[in-house]
Amino acid sequence: MNLWSVEEGASQCGNGAVVLYPTETLWGVGGDARDSAVAAKVLVAKGIDSPRPFPVLCDSVERALGVVDGELPGFRELAGRFWPGGLTLVVPVLDRRLADVAGLDGRVGLRVSAVESATQLASGAGGFLLSTSANLTGCPPPHAFHEIDSTVKERVDGAVDTLRISQGEPSTVLSFEEGGWRCLRPGSVSRGELVAILGEGGAHGLR
Repeated sequence: MNLWSVEEGASQCGNGAVVLYPTETLWGVGGDARDSAVAAKVLVAKGIDSPRPFPVLCDSVERALGVVDGELPGFRELAGRFWPGGLTLVVPVLDRRLADVAGLDGRVGLRVSAVESATQLASGAGGFLLSTSANLTGCPPPHAFHEIDSTVKERVDGAVDTLRISQGEPSTVLSFEEGGWRCLRPGSVSRGELVAILGEGGAHGLR
C-alpha cells in the first residue's frame, strides 16, 4: 500500500485506484463511484462476498444537485443547510453508471464531506467518490488510520491524510420515499435539526 499526498491520491482515483481516506465521521475506503472494478475491489477489501449499494461523496453541492433525478421536496434545503457535513440523502439519480455501480433500484446515497482531502479525492474521481467505512465487515469502523485492519490495508492501493483523526458520529441517513423523507439511520444530524427544515410532516421515522 502506498502513502500518497492528497493530490497524488486524487490523481490515482482518476486512474481506478482504491484509497483509504478520512472523513469527518469515520475513515473510509473508496474510489471512482462509477467504476465497477473499484466497487468490486472495495468489497474484497472489506471481506464482503456479494454486491451491495455504497454511499457516495460528491465534490460539491452543485455536483449532487446536477445528478438528482427530479425536483425532490426538501432536497435543496437539506443540502444547503447540512452539506458539507454528516447527512446522507438517498435519492434517485440520473447518472446510470453511478446508479448501477453504487446504487440500488436507481437510488444512491449522496453526501458532501467537510474534510477537504475527501472532497479532493472525489474531484479526482470525476466528482463522485465511493465511500464506505474502512473496516472488515462485522468489525468496528475506524476513526484513525492506525485502527484500520492490516488486511484492509493490504487489499487497497494507497492512503492519504493519514494523520487526521475522524471524531464525528456516523452520518444521519435520509431516504426519499413516496414523496417524503424517511430516516434510515440516526446520526450526527439530529431529529430537531431535520424537523426545522422539513417540518413535522415532512419526514417519517425521525427519532
